Amino acid sequence: MEHAVPLAFLISESNRMFTDGKNSDDVADFLKKNLKVVEVTRDEAKKLDYGPNALKSKMQDGWDAEDHFARLKWANIRWTSVEELSTTSGAVSEKTA
Repeated sequence: MEHAVPLAFLISESNRMFTDGKNSDDVADFLKKNLKVVEVTRDEAKKLDYGPNALKSKMQDGWDAEDHFARLKWANIRWTSVEELSTTSGAVSEKTA
């Protein structure tokens, strides 16, 4: 499993938002939009995390802050997104991008 947007980036950006005077609702909206988990292989995770263009804790230069799967697209990785349908039932759905 891999975070579509690196968790370290989300934490750093959330802290920056609070420092810039954003409220908890703004930060919660940002996290809801960008906190996505995808299934990738170990080799694909290594491709993202290490090497000359490592994106372990950041997004690539020029990220538009809209496409939360941009890091995966940039690395030419196909993924399976696991989306929670109901927090009460625990049901999940998978779709391949």
